[in-house]
Amino acid sequence: MSIIDLENELRSYSDIERGAFNESLFSCDLKSLGTRVPQLRLLAHKYSDLDISTIPLDSTFDENFLFFSIGLLQNSTLEKQTDFILKYQDYLKTWAITDSISQLFRIKDFQTDLTLLNKLKSGSLFAQRLSYVLILRYLRLKKSPLDNIISFLEDSPSREVYYALAWVLAEFCIKYPEAFVSLYQKERYSLATRRITVSKINDSRRVTAEGKKKAKKLILGN
Repeated sequence: MSIIDLENELRSYSDIERGAFNESLFSCDLKSLGTRVPQLRLLAHKYSDLDISTIPLDSTFDENFLFFSIGLLQNSTLEKQTDFILKYQDYLKTWAITDSISQLFRIKDFQTDLTLLNKLKSGSLFAQRLSYVLILRYLRLKKSPLDNIISFLEDSPSREVYYALAWVLAEFCIKYPEAFVSLYQKERYSLATRRITVSKINDSRRVTAEGKKKAKKLILGN
């Protein structure tokens, strides 16, 4: 299959109205064809052998999404995937790409992968965001080094980054409440980050009303 086959199939799923909605939601300068993300994921796997150099970058959100998804599928180790992301990090222009492709990374365990995670964290804003979204996967693993994970989390004035950071902090608090209480340091995080963290905890059905009240007091300090 060729890039022509992919382009033809991609446009068969396009939706002008959904594309306009996506463009307002994704907050980036890329046009959207309106292809649903689940369909993009299927296309990435279907065309996983495609030469990604034939995919036009910065033409549409949909093509950037496919470029990164197929590229990650073609790289067999986390090290190669990290190098790939950093090489093309300027084309990571929206959370809608970073948050979706995080499931394609070939992670092992936090300590083994830490050097590569730090490389991502030192990259562009969306590479930084990606490093935090990946932490959500480590939190789901058994026996994760929670003290080291929370030490990895650094605040940022960038909305793209601190929203992801707040997401991680909220998940940490929900999944490991006792560890969170002992490890959390309010002064490390901005008020904006802490408020988003509380908001995400409040949105969770996994936390009781009393638990949400205690989390708010701990995180905001009032």
